[in-house]
Formats: sequence, structure tokens, C-alpha cells
Amino acid sequence: MQLLAEEQAWEQQADTHNNAAPTIDNTNVAAVDTYNTEADQLESEGAAIQAKAQSCFLSGANAAPAPSQSAKPSGDKQTPSTSAVAAPSAPRAPPGPTEVELRNLPLTDEIKDPLCQAAYYNLYPSLGEFRRKGAHAVDFNGLSVPQIQLNSATNQYEIVDENLVGATFKPGTEKKQPAGIQLRVDAMRDVVKRYMSVQLVQALSAKADSEKAATGKVSDQTASDLTNAYVAQRDAGEGLGHIAGKQYLDDRYPSSDYNVNLISDPARAGPGSFDKVYEVIDRATGKTKIVIVEEKGPQARLGSRIGDDAKRYEQGSGGYYRAIITEMANNGTPIERSLANRLLTTNPADLEYVLVRARVQDLKKNGQVVGEQYGGYACKTFDLGM
Repeated sequence: MQLLAEEQAWEQQADTHNNAAPTIDNTNVAAVDTYNTEADQLESEGAAIQAKAQSCFLSGANAAPAPSQSAKPSGDKQTPSTSAVAAPSAPRAPPGPTEVELRNLPLTDEIKDPLCQAAYYNLYPSLGEFRRKGAHAVDFNGLSVPQIQLNSATNQYEIVDENLVGATFKPGTEKKQPAGIQLRVDAMRDVVKRYMSVQLVQALSAKADSEKAATGKVSDQTASDLTNAYVAQRDAGEGLGHIAGKQYLDDRYPSSDYNVNLISDPARAGPGSFDKVYEVIDRATGKTKIVIVEEKGPQARLGSRIGDDAKRYEQGSGGYYRAIITEMANNGTPIERSLANRLLTTNPADLEYVLVRARVQDLKKNGQVVGEQYGGYACKTFDLGM
């Protein structure tokens, strides 16, 4: 509770500091220096809060067996944990069923259950994903454990569709942009929340591994806490995605050269809509284009959607684009229906569809990594094949 109070007090100070920005006389060197010094101090205090959070969560994790392989990022060489199930040479089920398996629910429902996820998948919090503990594993009912992936549009895990039509990108459009100190301060609240939730996910994953090893199952409370921690991690990541999207727009279409207007429904986001759609008018030429921005947190995956031809299309692909327009036209709000009609009549040459992903970087204090900080964005333009 004390840590939460410190975070809330820090947020209030950061808000006060950020709200004062428009009042600063940029020609007054002393005033600018004072403002920047306060920004540095806030960043340092945010790092200290993150260090405390890390200490609390790691001490909780150390009370149980060390996090298994499931709590480590993939890509590095790792020593397999004894609590992780190695890929067997023949199908092998766990020692006991979970509640949803006893009900013999379809696999599409099983994979959404935290207890089944803990039983059959290793968790990689830094990637926000599960991977099968055994390539040949079967569940209690004898069904093969499927590969799954998180659909960021619905925040639900889905069985990987081998026939998924993936998105492609226009060559030469990839770009990375760092963040200045003001943006890092603006983003610190979401960074702190995300960092804390990642630490909590890791600690709860270790607890779940411990419970599974001791009793053969994960308690309902731990499973619920782990689900809530994932939601908090997702929400904070989405907050960073919004910051990255705005930074991209300000960089690519500065107000000095362009009139930029949001034309998507600000009250609608998530399944069945694009994240943000803008009308961008070049002040010099009067030329207008439509810019669609899909905003992603650091580890958020692209979602997918069933197209008009019953195929599954990855977010950013031509089939996904058409499916979203159809959804908006048929089931959208008045603003979305109007936007769908406009997109249908827009020349593809006047359309830009961009993926913008927030980046985070290590935050160091006295040479030690104590947390993360907002690191700007990476972007690239989807190729709709139009």
C-alpha cells in the first residue's frame, strides 16, 4: 500500500509538472533549465519507485522456487527448470485434469482457461505469450495440445491457424525514433505500471509453478491474480501504444505543415475498428490523405480477423482491412459507418496504413538497471496490395 501511495503521489507531481509546460517561456533560459531539472528529478524518482517495486516482487518470488523457464524471455540459452515439462517422445498428459477438462469443453474454450494454460504452456511474460511445454503433449481427454497466440484485438488466446494470411510491409518504410526527456516523463506513469505488472506476472508465475509442483494444480486465487496481472500489463502497454502513436503523428505530420483531424470514433476502440484514423491535409498543397494508425505496446502481437472469404487475415493485411470496413459499415456507430463509406471511395494512393509500436529501454541508476523507460517508437507501413 505504501508503494502504491508513493506511485500515486509521483503521478500527481508528474501531472503538475507536465501541465505547466505550456506556461514556460522558451526564451527564458533559466526557466527552461529549471523545468528540465524538475523533469530529470521526476525521472530519477520514477526509477526509484520502479526499483522498490522490483525489490518487492522479486523478494516475493524468492520465497518460492526460482521462476521456471516459463518466466524468462525466449531467445537466450536457458537451463531447463525441473518444473517445466520437457517435450516427450510420445504424447503425455498431466497427472490430473483441470476443471474445464472434466467438463470436456472444446479446445477453443480450454485454451482460455488459466489452469489449462498453466498446465500445458510455459509462460514468457516479456513476450506476452505462452508456448507448449511439449510439442507432442495431449490434454486429459487425449486431444493434442494446440499452439496458441494472443489476439491483441480481443485480448484472447486463439489456436494458431496455419492458414493465416499474414500482413506484409512496404519496403523501406521501417523507422525507429527515440524519445526526448519530456516524452519519457509523460510516459513514465504507464512505464511504471507496466514494469510493476511484468514483475508481478513473473512472481505469480513462479507461485503457480510452485503450486503445480506441490499439489498438481494451480489455486483459483493464483490463477485469478495472474489473469488480472496480465490485464494490467496489457492496459499499461496500450497506454504506451497511444503515446507512441501520437509521437509518430507529431513527427511525421507536424502541425506547422499539416492539418491533422481524427475522423474515427474516439469512443470506439478494439475489435471491429481501427485504432486511430486521421484526415491529413498538406497546408502547402491542400492535398488530403487518410492515415490509419495501429498503436501497439512493446510486446503486443498483431490481431487477426475472419475475412469475407472465410479465411483468417492478420491485422494490417488487405483481407483484415476489408473485413474491418465491412464490420464498421454493417455494425458500427454512425461515425464508423460514415468512415467505412469514405474508405471505400478513397484512392489507395491517398491511403496510408501504419503500424506504430512503443519501445522501452533499460533505466539505469548508478550503473545498475532498475527498471525501464519509454524509448520512442518503431513504425512501418502495411502493404495492402491495392
